[in-house]
Amino acid sequence: MEEPEDAEAPAEQPKAVPEPEAMAPPAPPPREDQAELNIQDVKARACDALHKALGLSGGEEAGGEQSVNIEDVKARAAGALEKALGVTDDSAASSKDVPPAEPAPAQSSLVTEVQEITRQVKEELGKFQGEVCGQLQDLKQLSSEVRKDVEDLRHQVAEAKREATGSTFGATTVTTIKPEDPLQDLGGGSLADLEKKIRERNERFRRENAAMREENARLKMMGPRAD
Repeated sequence: MEEPEDAEAPAEQPKAVPEPEAMAPPAPPPREDQAELNIQDVKARACDALHKALGLSGGEEAGGEQSVNIEDVKARAAGALEKALGVTDDSAASSKDVPPAEPAPAQSSLVTEVQEITRQVKEELGKFQGEVCGQLQDLKQLSSEVRKDVEDLRHQVAEAKREATGSTFGATTVTTIKPEDPLQDLGGGSLADLEKKIRERNERFRRENAAMREENARLKMMGPRAD
């Protein structure tokens, strides 16, 4: 007896949903034999992908009815490689047409000129530095001579002051001993002569000081201030 066509089909059982493996412990590191199997699996997948890209099937690889054209395979491989690298026929032709860049002769000549100018500048700076050092040495020597002259003048002034003080003391002593000749000093000269000599020496000192001031002003105009 045949079953009716409109009989109810048995209800499908709900599929079990796999639990998420978020909390699963980390997998242990693969063993050496398992790692070797994984490498072989990767190699097999790579070969299959290459065969599909070249349009080869399993039968063709095993030597089926259709023969494999090696030149066709090479052309397809070259096209796939150019496509992967983003190289087109136009870009390849343009790269072939462009000649290699040659070094510009103007650039080398410019570098030579710059080096020559640098050498000349260094040479001139060396000469100028030597001249400045020589002038500074002359100024130092002149400053030393001026300082020595000033010390000599100070010594002469101090000596003149001592002579004037001694002459006055001698005149007082002579006046005490010989009241009849109060202008006579112990050296046998008069105070008037000594005062005249002092005035003449002071006048000479003034002239020498004025000349030194003029020389010092000239040195200041020539270079740095003398020590």
